[in-house]
Amino acid sequence: MKKLVLITLLVFASFLFVTNYSQAASDKPIKIVFTHFEPPSGVGGSTAVEFCKELEGRTGGRVKAEPALAASLGPTAEQFDLVATGVADIGGFIPAYTPGRFPLLSLMMELPHKVNTTVPLSKAYNELIAKGYFDKEVEPAKLLWVSSVPPIQLMFAKDKITRISEVKGKKVRTSGEFWLAVAPKLGMVPVSMTISDIYSALEKGTVDGTFLPFSTMDVYKIREVVKYVMEFNLTYNSFACAMNKSVYEKLPQDIKGVIDDLVKKYREIEAAKHDDWDQRGKKNFLAMSGRETYPVSDADWVEISKIFKPLAEEWVSKREAKGLPAKKLVEDMKSTFKKYGVTVLW
Repeated sequence: MKKLVLITLLVFASFLFVTNYSQAASDKPIKIVFTHFEPPSGVGGSTAVEFCKELEGRTGGRVKAEPALAASLGPTAEQFDLVATGVADIGGFIPAYTPGRFPLLSLMMELPHKVNTTVPLSKAYNELIAKGYFDKEVEPAKLLWVSSVPPIQLMFAKDKITRISEVKGKKVRTSGEFWLAVAPKLGMVPVSMTISDIYSALEKGTVDGTFLPFSTMDVYKIREVVKYVMEFNLTYNSFACAMNKSVYEKLPQDIKGVIDDLVKKYREIEAAKHDDWDQRGKKNFLAMSGRETYPVSDADWVEISKIFKPLAEEWVSKREAKGLPAKKLVEDMKSTFKKYGVTVLW
């Protein structure tokens, strides 16, 4: 009898242990890591910090969200891979830094448009994302949003270049498949590098100039090594944000809902920040001694515009040849851009 009682007590104790352990395990916060190549002072970096903070708050602490900024988990060009392989759960990345990897996404994001503000273009991009054009090429991730960076300008460290003919032979940093093709047609020697390397390259003379938006002036201190800026006001690149699809699908339904809500909110916030940072960057640049900005001449603009259409057509043809719905995407892009007042240049 005593033996039976002892066994019963042991079984009951074991049950309590397993129950309490399971309860403790279920109460443990879900860890979400948000990687980004920018520091917290940047558009994307600050957005990641705010997103994480609100995710924790909205879930009542059931999610522990940690930003990993300034490429602390890996190089800028590998931010998407960090998400795809599960090193991070959410990540900000620039598709143009991996030419050929995202053929349809790059078609949408790298073809140039004439803009003064990024918010309408970002809204158009996110409307196109919702149609599923890019789902397959971002596997095993889930594309959350895209925000267009501010218009690019042509910046020079030492030479005051006022005509496109004067850039012949100049080493100019650019990124992305499209602009790497445009640069030689303008007479430049294109140099591909990530944004984190530009300051040093301009300072040392490794490159003479760079295509960048004014928004980088403060974040990466570009204003310290640039004196002259020819204002192109063209789009050329975008930030993207993705989440590991497996991680997302395993989340409780209510937490998925919170993330979905935050995606809608922060894609708008990030787009607006790009414009704010850009205006501030230009103002702070011009406040420094010996700094100048000036527009592209009308004559040069005509010549520049002639380059875009045949390159865009070539891009579409190459993608169609691989069985991708490039023509359909472009048609959809043009109608969507028109709705948001974005000028298509091709």
